[in-house]
Parts: sequence; structure tokens; C-alpha cells
Amino acid sequence: MPETNSDIAEHRKFFRLSADSVGRLTCTIPLSPDKTIELESTDICPGGFGAIVPAYCQKDIHKGCEFAHCQINLPGMGDVSVRVAELMLLKTKDGESSLRAGFEFTSHPDWSLTGLESCAVLN
Repeated sequence: MPETNSDIAEHRKFFRLSADSVGRLTCTIPLSPDKTIELESTDICPGGFGAIVPAYCQKDIHKGCEFAHCQINLPGMGDVSVRVAELMLLKTKDGESSLRAGFEFTSHPDWSLTGLESCAVLN
């Protein structure tokens, strides 16, 4: 059955941040009481976010790991809990490898307070 325009709009949700209100989007993840890592987000939506995992902390990030009391530098965003939903090894043009992690939110932030806007796109 072909998709209707409303189905296409529903499947193509994008979220945008006002660059002047947020700047670099990072997530601080506590690994233990005395060790945290800071990941720069590559993308974010109400379901979760993606980030490149630096080599120095790749041993701490595994599919299915859950982390509580994470902080994302969005206005109005309190502590969030996340789970590592996927890991992908990426190769850059120069042959270097990097690990991309997909984190899903296991707690649900109030997006109306974050400065994130939802906008549907129709083709």
C-alpha cells in the first residue's frame, strides 16, 4: 500500500536547535562515581542521540549498557537515562576508524523546555 502524504510527513520528522542558544551539543555520561565521559552529539531527536565515541573510552561503551544521571547541555534538560542501542564502526576517507554509538532515552525529557523544535517536511 503506498504511503500517503500524511504518512510521509509523520516518517520525516526533523528536529532543529537554534545554534545561538545551544552551541556545541554534548552529553556527559557518568561511568562511575569518579569517572565521566563527555560525548559530542552528531544528532538528536526525542528518541535519543548519536555520538562518536573517543578511542580512550570505547572499552566502557557496549551495546545494551545503561547510564543514569546523564546531562545534555540543552536549556531546561534535567538528568536523563540512556541505553546504548547500536554501535557502528565507521571508516574515514583516510582509513581511520571511529565508533559511532546510538543512544536511546530510557527516561523521557520534556522537549518543550529544551529549545528543540519539531518540524514536519512534505515532499
